[in-house]
Amino acid sequence: MNKIKIDNNRLSIIEQDSNIEYKYVPNDDNVFISYLKLKVVSDTDLELEIDDEDNKIDIFINVLSNVKLSVHEYISGSNLKIQYKYYVEENAEVNIRKINDVNGIKEYDIFNLNGKGAKVRRVLKTISNKCEKYDVLVYHNAKETSSDIINHGVNVGNGELIFNVSSFVLEGMDNSYLNQNNRIINLTDNECKINPNMYIDCFDVTANHSAFIGGFKDEELFYLQSRGIREIDATKLLIRGFLTSYLSDEQKEKYNKTIDKYWR
Repeated sequence: MNKIKIDNNRLSIIEQDSNIEYKYVPNDDNVFISYLKLKVVSDTDLELEIDDEDNKIDIFINVLSNVKLSVHEYISGSNLKIQYKYYVEENAEVNIRKINDVNGIKEYDIFNLNGKGAKVRRVLKTISNKCEKYDVLVYHNAKETSSDIINHGVNVGNGELIFNVSSFVLEGMDNSYLNQNNRIINLTDNECKINPNMYIDCFDVTANHSAFIGGFKDEELFYLQSRGIREIDATKLLIRGFLTSYLSDEQKEKYNKTIDKYWR
């Protein structure tokens, strides 16, 4: 297990094993962007926590061939700009579960599936009460690659939530799989956007995408109310279930405390 925290532009290594090599350069007068570079050489878990304000961070993660990486990520703070670049080699697998609790963020994620059989699965959960914009680009640069991108958010208060997701499959990259699942529960009158894009130059591909902005289905609320649950409590239950799906048990326990700040 590896635990890394960036707090007010300072890096703390809480736990580290020999499976990840890292380098961190903080923002200073000469370098205006903090950057973190990780090379994952063997199967391992990474817990990454970022708590910062008004900072720009570039994160580069290179996952070597046949390596499995599981990432649990927690981001808090305000007015952040974060760019991730993943390089996933042959038969490597990356599983990312991330929870954002921020006051404004612009996040840019690039996944390069460079080797045959490379896989990535990324789950994002966020409660947006200011402007949050997420751009995700996935490049299937080899055969039999797989991507599963899940973005789930609840928009509240002064929030504006935007998901831009683009997947690219080059010609000849046969037997690739790509999936996009984007959903925003908008509890405001503010505009939210989902822009799903798939650029596929190969016939032998399995591709799925879904995009939804709105509230919960009437039948979901009706079912809970028919069991004697008040509408407001039924909505809270649905929100909690929506925001904690796909997360690990440990993450659910942590995230429930954040959810309680909005809905008790």
